[in-house]
Amino acid sequence: MIIFAGQPNRFIPFLMDDIHERITLKPIAFSNILTSADKKKILPLYLTRYGFYDLLLAKDNSITTTSQGKIDFNKFFKNGEFISGIFNPNIVLKQKTDTLLSIITNPVTRVYEMYYFAKIAREGKTHRPIIIDKSIYKHFMGCDISEMTIEQFIDFFIECKGLFIRDDIAVCDNLFRQYKITEDLDLICTTELHSLIRGINFINNLFKINLTLDTCHYMLPRPNKYNYRLKEIEHILANDIEIYNKINNIK
Repeated sequence: MIIFAGQPNRFIPFLMDDIHERITLKPIAFSNILTSADKKKILPLYLTRYGFYDLLLAKDNSITTTSQGKIDFNKFFKNGEFISGIFNPNIVLKQKTDTLLSIITNPVTRVYEMYYFAKIAREGKTHRPIIIDKSIYKHFMGCDISEMTIEQFIDFFIECKGLFIRDDIAVCDNLFRQYKITEDLDLICTTELHSLIRGINFINNLFKINLTLDTCHYMLPRPNKYNYRLKEIEHILANDIEIYNKINNIK
């Protein structure tokens, strides 16, 4: 099984489309943004066979993890050959025959961009139109994202130190914080040019396809044009930035 665990960013849907149109493996989409606070349960946002969830449906369809907080994808997705989506790779109970991939983006830039991604997701204007229940935003922030300015969003992020936990439900670390990098990852790279080239080459060799920087231009990073409370965000994300830089320096 090939498992692509993505962070929420603008390029993942385009990359998955480019891969899907070149392969014959049976794909399954799976995404989660919520867990129980103790990480013993995954609350999925999306599963191919069910569609998009609201908060209550996510609770009702929660997935119990192992004592290590992991899911055996080979048992849960019995007929899948290529599992992709927005989820933390740390939840994958990797088997010997699995290949686990991920591409990470600049953690500081991602905090600002998540505000705009959340806004267009509420309006159904993402690459693949999705409907996210406004109660998910209200549960953590007290109001719908459509009612917040970016300054209010950043204020809230700093106030909770990037950790969204309320009533025994937590936002997955994969959304706003850097997940733990482990040896289970067969590929981990960033969107910086030299690292991205390494990632594209790995993907091409794995799937026997021919992605290029020309076809994957949407993955190249955008400069961070935001600076509202920037230093405070950098302080909160100091460890995330360190991890990002380590991955970025892999040759």
